[in-house]
Amino acid sequence: MFRWAIVSNSTVAPLIPRLKKELKGRKYECELLVTEHGEAGREIFHTGSQLYAFKPDLVVLYLDLQQLRPGLELTLALESAEVRQSMVAEMVTHVGEVLKALRKNSAATILVNTFTVLPRTPLGIGLDPIYRRTIRQMNSHIEEAAANLPQCYSYDLES
Repeated sequence: MFRWAIVSNSTVAPLIPRLKKELKGRKYECELLVTEHGEAGREIFHTGSQLYAFKPDLVVLYLDLQQLRPGLELTLALESAEVRQSMVAEMVTHVGEVLKALRKNSAATILVNTFTVLPRTPLGIGLDPIYRRTIRQMNSHIEEAAANLPQCYSYDLES
């Protein structure tokens, strides 16, 4: 039986009944493990966690940027270029550490999302391009980090 782990730092529970229904309707035998909110970090960074005991074939890692850096859409475009680059480096480093921990402790294929590029922020049309460009840069680095690990892939939430 295929073992699928969904690990998120936000709420994914409303998606699970629909996912199970679709899997059953297509006659896929699949066992699911779902961790979300505060559990995600413990599950990823603790080698004795339920995640690693589950021995998944696939780990889908869904990270919500607003959970990692609340209010970013309100401040990012107002920061200097140096501060923005520091924020990008911080987020990419965090995601990279998560991916490396998963890869070290699991043989599963790993899928990690890139972050959503909001079409509009509360700051308005004048600052939106700065925000979008910075998030796209962050996503590019996340894609690169994933590509540099075996059996690790990024998926674009925009497509």
